[in-house]
Amino acid sequence: MKQKLLFICLGNICRSPGAHAVMQKMIEQHGLTDRFEVDSAGIGDWHVGQLPDKRMMKHGQKRGYDISHRARQFNPKTDFDRFDYIFVMDNDNYRTITSTARTAAQRNKVRKMADYFAEHADASSVPDPYYGDGEAFELALDLIEDGCRGILRSLNSRIKMVILDFDGTLGDTNRIIVDTMMATFDEINLQRPTRDVCQSTIGLPLARCFAVAMPSLTDSEAERCETTYRRIFSENRKPGTVPLFPHVMETLRQLHRHGTIITIASSRGHNTLMEFVRELQLEPLVSLVLGVDDVVRPKPDAQPVQLTLQHFGVKPQDALVVGDTEYDILMGKNAGCRTCGVTYGNGSLQELQQAGATYLIDDFSELLGL
Repeated sequence: MKQKLLFICLGNICRSPGAHAVMQKMIEQHGLTDRFEVDSAGIGDWHVGQLPDKRMMKHGQKRGYDISHRARQFNPKTDFDRFDYIFVMDNDNYRTITSTARTAAQRNKVRKMADYFAEHADASSVPDPYYGDGEAFELALDLIEDGCRGILRSLNSRIKMVILDFDGTLGDTNRIIVDTMMATFDEINLQRPTRDVCQSTIGLPLARCFAVAMPSLTDSEAERCETTYRRIFSENRKPGTVPLFPHVMETLRQLHRHGTIITIASSRGHNTLMEFVRELQLEPLVSLVLGVDDVVRPKPDAQPVQLTLQHFGVKPQDALVVGDTEYDILMGKNAGCRTCGVTYGNGSLQELQQAGATYLIDDFSELLGL
């Protein structure tokens, strides 16, 4: 089945028909016509049915491109379902198109051309040349060519490894973690923060969780909280207390069958983490487990991901870091990997977006579609 690519700009007469033509020619040159199908559209309906801007056609022809697609308007009711990837030219395009998405899966299809630049890595968009001169059209084509090359490289390289967070991503530990934090504050006779505040710290090393939840704590008090927490958590944890989120096991099994390397990088201690891995029957599927005590610099530092990549000899661009908090996303970005935020865990959608997650999913099974 062909992968369907859609390029979008404001009116579909300059940038997006240019990208349409450039990508089509690159696909033909690489012998990939059986794998990809290309189209373009505009956000507005001002130019529907018209040929591209004559200046774009002229500058494209000099480079050997047939820029002749007749403009059409983007239709969110059908185009989100029809296309696998939707590439937009600038941040305004991105905001407009993603605002029409009905689900996280649809939002994930929308990508910025600038994210694929290599030769123009400092550029943040493909500027609209409509009101510019010949140089503006040449620059637009330079950026479009750079972006299209990056897109093809990306689509031709599959994800070889997933590096997964545990708490809030694989296992639903929210209640036991927050309950244990609250019990810790009670036992040490400290004023409780709210449950929401405690939840917002999940993903950090344990002593850091307490320091963030209650900034007035001294280092020694935070360490005392950590020790007390570990004892209470051990006393309260019983088999079955922590379930997997829906579709986690089925998805991991399918990834494993496809040959994807599955690993875990967590801010939880290694021994407790391995207890959960064994109890939840994940051990046959997971090739490496790193806890907070296995690294010197924990999340959001890149070290857990870097150690994992080095262990298997995998390049950053071939790995996907998956987690539910900004700390997971930042860890992956700091290591140069693509990242995926799960919206059902401890972090908010806004936090995951602000951290710069490459993808967002509402259900773990949606990993299979990335």
